Amino acid sequence: TPKLGELVLLETQTASNVDSFYFTNLDEDIYDIHFLTFHGLEGVSNQGLNMRFAESGTIENTSVYSYSNRYNQADGGSNHEYASNSNGPPLCAFNATANYQSAGYLYFYRLGNPKTYSFYSGQTCGAYDFEFKFVSGSLPQTSIVDQIKFFASGVSFSMSASLYGVKSA
Repeated sequence: TPKLGELVLLETQTASNVDSFYFTNLDEDIYDIHFLTFHGLEGVSNQGLNMRFAESGTIENTSVYSYSNRYNQADGGSNHEYASNSNGPPLCAFNATANYQSAGYLYFYRLGNPKTYSFYSGQTCGAYDFEFKFVSGSLPQTSIVDQIKFFASGVSFSMSASLYGVKSA
């Protein structure tokens, strides 16, 4: 039984030249907070990493996600991107240039609580345009989320990621 505040490794994955991968071992009935780290994100073209949730094993592919991101770039560029009907919230840009890798971390909240929305927050550092991004969003419907899917639209990518459970109550 995990102790209050304890960080427990649930799963580590290394994906190589894939168009998507999933975390399926969430133990969402035990942990009400999840923490994910990723690094080594690179792809075959300049693209972005996106995310979707699954409810009862079915990926929510429709335009139901809400997100709000703020990013800043090394060249001084910055922007606020947001949507209330996204079909895969953008998390991090990546670059096809060799040795340019992106990384970040995300917190997920209440994935296993069927009475509340599931939401996330985090920070990423993208190699494309050398940007850092603060990300947040939600699946604004009550459900139990039992999987997390990461994908890039139409291109392959590689990365390593670890998912942890955090006991908070």
